[in-house]
Amino acid sequence: MGFDTYAPSTGDFGTAWLLAIIVPLIFALVLGIVQIIVTVWVYKNAKKNNIDSPGLWALLCFFIPFPIGLIIYIVVRNGKKKEVVSGGKFCPTCGTAVNGPGFCPSCGGKV
Repeated sequence: MGFDTYAPSTGDFGTAWLLAIIVPLIFALVLGIVQIIVTVWVYKNAKKNNIDSPGLWALLCFFIPFPIGLIIYIVVRNGKKKEVVSGGKFCPTCGTAVNGPGFCPSCGGKV
């Protein structure tokens, strides 16, 4: 009356270890690198576009999970660009810089 026990071979344990530990670690590492790249990009982009507190935006994008923080930044950034366009510095139709009131030199749209 013997009990049949399954003794995993070395190959079975190596595969299970790889799938259970190494693959999630690699995934987390890649996700962390992407998070850092997005944070640096948000900081540089906010600074370039003269958006208030670029460091705060970078921290927001770093601590909020990857796509959500980036989406919030892009929505707010596009809203800030529309405020600049309505100020008369750029054509609301094509985005070309306009020196004075009147018509856009590029598309002829009213500014």
